[in-house]
Amino acid sequence: MELRVLKYFLEVAREENITAAAESLHITQPTLSKQLMDLEDEIGKKLFIRGKRRITLTEDGILLRKRAADIIDLVEKTESELKNTEEVLETNIEKLNIIATYNLIFNAALFVEQGLGSAITLDKLVNVSSNSNLCFKPFNPILKANLVLVWKKYQVFSKASQKFLDELQNNLK
Repeated sequence: MELRVLKYFLEVAREENITAAAESLHITQPTLSKQLMDLEDEIGKKLFIRGKRRITLTEDGILLRKRAADIIDLVEKTESELKNTEEVLETNIEKLNIIATYNLIFNAALFVEQGLGSAITLDKLVNVSSNSNLCFKPFNPILKANLVLVWKKYQVFSKASQKFLDELQNNLK
């Protein structure tokens, strides 16, 4: 599976039309059609429902669109990071003087418990009960955060994740 073909697939999925996608990609329509048929043969799944003027994705096509977008994004991000490593290190880290970052408050709380600094977090995310060595001190004046849930367009969710989102949406109405 080639990145070029994945980009072709994504363009066809976006345009919902092979001719329009071929024009956008600056290749001929027969060439693009052949690439897509070869991709379907390689994967062993039908990716499109071909109509007279419009193409729609099958369930397998929807999954591939999600994964292909992730793959292309990751490749582009990696290329960018590798090209700009020196620049990123010089501008971001030195100017911001960040000592540490975390993506899970639980892990940050372990460091704080060991006396290795402090953590800024939202209330009720860390155990500050009487059997904990941690405490929560709110900012003064109080800072409020409006939170949102976001996900990538065409995200494929597990059944459990979809159920969670459905329940969350029902509770927020």
